[in-house]
Amino acid sequence: METISFTSRGVRCEAWHLAAVDDRLTSAAGRPCVVMAHGFGATRDAGLLPFAERFAAAGLDALVFDYRGYGTSAGRPRQHVSHLRHRQDFHAALAAARALPGVDPTRIALWGSSYSGGHVLPVAVRDGRVAAVVSQGAAVDGIAALRRILAHAGPRHLLRLTAHGLYDAARALVGAAPHHIPVVGPPGTLAAITAPGAEAGYRSITGPTFRNQMCARGVLSIALNRPVRAAGALPAPTLFVVAEDDDLAPPDAVRAAVRAAGVLAEVLTLPCGHFAIYSGLEFERSVAAQVDFLSRRLRPDRRPSRPVRTAPRRLPVLGHVVPLGVKPLEFLTGLRAHGDIVKLYLGGSPAYLLNDPDLIHRVFVTDAARYHKGRLFDVLRAIMGNGLTGSEDPFHRRQRALVRPAFTRDRVRGYVDAMSATAVELTGGWRPGQALDVDGFTHDYTLGVLMRTLLPTQPGAVGRELGEALPVMMREVLRQVALPSAVADWPTPGRRRYERARAVIHRVADEVIAAYRADGADRGDVISMLVSARDEDAPEGMTDPQVRDEIVTMLIAAVDNAGVTLSWFFHHLGRHPEVERRVHEEVDRVVGDRPVAHDDLVALRYTGRALAETLRLSNPTPILSRRPTSDVVLDGLPVPAGTELMISIAALHRDPVLYPDPMRFDPDRWADDRHHDPANRAYLPFGAGPRGCVGQDFAWLGMLTAIATTVARWRLVPDPEHRVKVKQSVIPRPDRLPMTVHPRP
Repeated sequence: METISFTSRGVRCEAWHLAAVDDRLTSAAGRPCVVMAHGFGATRDAGLLPFAERFAAAGLDALVFDYRGYGTSAGRPRQHVSHLRHRQDFHAALAAARALPGVDPTRIALWGSSYSGGHVLPVAVRDGRVAAVVSQGAAVDGIAALRRILAHAGPRHLLRLTAHGLYDAARALVGAAPHHIPVVGPPGTLAAITAPGAEAGYRSITGPTFRNQMCARGVLSIALNRPVRAAGALPAPTLFVVAEDDDLAPPDAVRAAVRAAGVLAEVLTLPCGHFAIYSGLEFERSVAAQVDFLSRRLRPDRRPSRPVRTAPRRLPVLGHVVPLGVKPLEFLTGLRAHGDIVKLYLGGSPAYLLNDPDLIHRVFVTDAARYHKGRLFDVLRAIMGNGLTGSEDPFHRRQRALVRPAFTRDRVRGYVDAMSATAVELTGGWRPGQALDVDGFTHDYTLGVLMRTLLPTQPGAVGRELGEALPVMMREVLRQVALPSAVADWPTPGRRRYERARAVIHRVADEVIAAYRADGADRGDVISMLVSARDEDAPEGMTDPQVRDEIVTMLIAAVDNAGVTLSWFFHHLGRHPEVERRVHEEVDRVVGDRPVAHDDLVALRYTGRALAETLRLSNPTPILSRRPTSDVVLDGLPVPAGTELMISIAALHRDPVLYPDPMRFDPDRWADDRHHDPANRAYLPFGAGPRGCVGQDFAWLGMLTAIATTVARWRLVPDPEHRVKVKQSVIPRPDRLPMTVHPRP
């Protein structure tokens, strides 16, 4: 740590500069830097150094400064609390940070606590170039603060402060020495802050340069300091740390700033008072969240925001329907170069494609309650009904609670035997040299697993009906999504095929439910669990239509998504001999010649990485959609309520910044097993947040079981003359995967 100085309005300000202790966030342009100052009447030695040291340990420089007239900085009058002067000093500190040797001037963050937690909001707006903001225990509304003073100290105290302030202001006009009052004191005394516990709180954090005095005129400007008004114009992501029991900085005012900041706001709420954030458990929680936030927002590959551009290939009336309907993945992947947010048109209606993982995380996870499902799910709801995929809160939360017991890890573990038996049955009849339609095999496997776990008592004819209807229905859905709503319902041949297939699936589901209701017995399968599911919020359980909707949802998710992923896995394995060799060696070592068991699947580390890479490169989810329920701001872009937002997980997984050489199939990308890390925002094979896939453990184990069972005995060799093409649907699939079956030695 070194002491440096800079000038603000011609006056020397002193600061500590803590350089990053490692280069994890260093780019060719330099290191990121956090500019920090303290709150009401406080100095930089009042509890800020522990935060700065944590930032430096995480790869961030920190510049911690004293305002003019405070601590070791020069300037007169001394001890003058002026939000306007403090903001000027922040701007000067920003300029100094950008000029520091080795610092990247495009990756500067502002940090404030208490009074300065408010300052950083308007400073960020006026500067316009900061990359991130941290506002901790912030005083963001002077009027709310005065109301708090009035509540605990009474009007007489407020009048006394005003009188002293006017007296000091008059002395300043005639050039007399300042009239000081204490910054903080016990209740009932003359001080700017007299809330219970405030004096002890100040003394718990203040250092040797703190002086418990201030120019009395400072109290006159408290009501004029309203940083909350700047929150709606913030140019950068902002972390608000809220102390729920704060008696000095009203938390309700901070929540108003959060609402105004919209999608740019992240919030950490701590169950503590104003000063508890500086030490102990609450300090650890706060600083950990801040390090995570700043590391994400200031990472070297973070792209600066750019103006929102409209995607190319827009047609009159139709908008971008044609490229979305013909080759959606290629079109969406190509839009990454157009920015973090790209404007699209669905017919004449505007929509926005989100390309940045942090924006996607915001919509899926942090602010999930602000968004409903979009147009894609309106169409899927016509197929799946009001199942987990299409339903909205609070019904979605209720249904998820009822469905989740069927997919707990212990329950899923019990399904592995059925998965293994299905794979053994299908592969056991193969002959050496047999031509195999791999897409047909994987479809039969996933449908067979579902019949054994979801519908184990149903005859084979039911499975055949479902197997024929599902692909027909899914093939037509993407066209229904891309077409303008006025056109989507026209009775075209495709629409009629779609309606017939949907009717078959609904009829089968209704017949199954009626049989289970009539029988009344617990058959130990998923349908029995759904029919009998109860919880405190739904003591009556599910109605027949609700059970049907969940059955249809599982059919589509389990058969189509998992089956297509398995097809792509065998496609990649057949074209990468070294990967195939390593998978075979691992399966031989772990499984041998016996049926696959659950513990085997846990031990198949490299095979799991190959599956994770398949889910990255050939993800079965080209498009998801959301709609904000109220006006929001995305990366500075105002988005009205009801606007369609589109997210392509497949395109995210092919982002060349996130995944170098993204079209290369490389399981060793996952050598650190980060595909299992929920904090990995760039990898979302099963979605994220409260709407993430409830059956992801079921799907993962089912796919690994099929892989291990197959490769333990067979090699699937691709046809060298066949060029695999993508068949467009809601879930893109290979048009045909002809391979030849060869026994393994």
